Amino acid sequence: MSSYEVTHPKREEPNNPFRVREIFASILDQLDNDTECLRACAQVCKDWEPQVVLYLWGRFRPPISALAGVQDPERRNHYAKIIRYLSFNVFEARTHHNALSKLNFSSLRELILEYHWKQPLEKKYLSQYLHPQLRRIEIHNDSVSDDFLVYLHNHCPDLITFLLGLKPKDLTKGGLSWFMTKHEKGWQQVSFPNGAERMVSEAVIQHLARAPSLLQLALGSRLITFNEQLVESLEAAENAPFPHLSHLSCRANTAPFERLCAFLGALQNLDITLDDSPFNGNGGISLCRNLRVLRVNHCGQEVVGSSAWLVKLAENCKNLRSIAVVNIELDDFTDEILDLLASSWPQLERLSLKLEKCVLSVQALRSLGGRCHKLKYCLLAGAFDMLGLHDDKGCLFPKLEELSLEKLSLEQASSIDDISVDRVVKTFRRHTPKLSAFAVDSYVFTEDLQWILQQAIRETLTH
Repeated sequence: MSSYEVTHPKREEPNNPFRVREIFASILDQLDNDTECLRACAQVCKDWEPQVVLYLWGRFRPPISALAGVQDPERRNHYAKIIRYLSFNVFEARTHHNALSKLNFSSLRELILEYHWKQPLEKKYLSQYLHPQLRRIEIHNDSVSDDFLVYLHNHCPDLITFLLGLKPKDLTKGGLSWFMTKHEKGWQQVSFPNGAERMVSEAVIQHLARAPSLLQLALGSRLITFNEQLVESLEAAENAPFPHLSHLSCRANTAPFERLCAFLGALQNLDITLDDSPFNGNGGISLCRNLRVLRVNHCGQEVVGSSAWLVKLAENCKNLRSIAVVNIELDDFTDEILDLLASSWPQLERLSLKLEKCVLSVQALRSLGGRCHKLKYCLLAGAFDMLGLHDDKGCLFPKLEELSLEKLSLEQASSIDDISVDRVVKTFRRHTPKLSAFAVDSYVFTEDLQWILQQAIRETLTH
């Protein structure tokens, strides 16, 4: 540079947070699912457009009709390379095949094939989406066949998630077993539909039990039962079954499943349908100390069971956030047990118990509300004296959104004239300010009283 040349300092632009990629990205995160606003952001300036486009096409599941509608071929292919998630049915794939058949979906990681009653799976309309980079596929189509699974295995060898939403008509037990056991990458999430019990063999379950990477397994309530024979085979295996399983949905016989629980230390979410008697409190399910979500159902008619296992669960599993017991009447449930549950699970958000033969005191409700401040859903099929809470100060259930009770036992009133509907309404307003859904199966008094209270409380919820 000559000494005669004059250099001018570079003009500094004013601080603009939207030019800092991290700040702009955090702002876009707040607009998640607001596609209209994101499209508007993309048109503000050239600096914003590339990053907004990544959000629109890379983080959402754009309809393939929108992609097919892009007129510029280069731009259409550019968008296709960004897309990570797609959801469509075969009819849509066939309709837009000419516009999409030559596109490169190299970033596609998750594919959901939705149901369409007239269109079977045809490989020629799906070939550009099935490639080695695909990791997750969810199929809601009943035309899955052995041949299609062979094609899927050959073109998507690194799949880690396989979700089957409908019972396939042409899939055999041997074909499914070959596909599941042939996979060498290691499954992380597997789901089979109800009604496919003749297609899922015990060999498949045994193979999945040995998969160290398996995190989620959904077998439905009518698919295959963890019975004595199956659990014995899992116990006899060289390695412990399901070492890292965190989510399990299944059907089981009580005694063998309680033995299986000894291996399910990583389990966080359990949805189980019992074939025989309810849990008896001998341990079993309480060995799953990391449980956060639990749903226990009994197939068939309602049965009566003990609360002993629930007590054991409260003593050993301190992380539970949601519990639902369906079709099992807990006839020995008491105020003390509810107090134990509330003190053990202050983080509880959902509680559903069948207590038709129990009458819980006002103090039990105070204990539940005083300890479980995060409770959003409560279904207690028992009898309660809600008017007993009228004089309580403060708010017992600040976050409760849904409430379902079997009975309201209005112990402080002897007749309709003695009851102030206004007191009932104010009680609900004070203790459940966010309540949006309310149901009571029956009131302990006259039909007129039932109608008055129902209308008054429901009217409160609409204002």
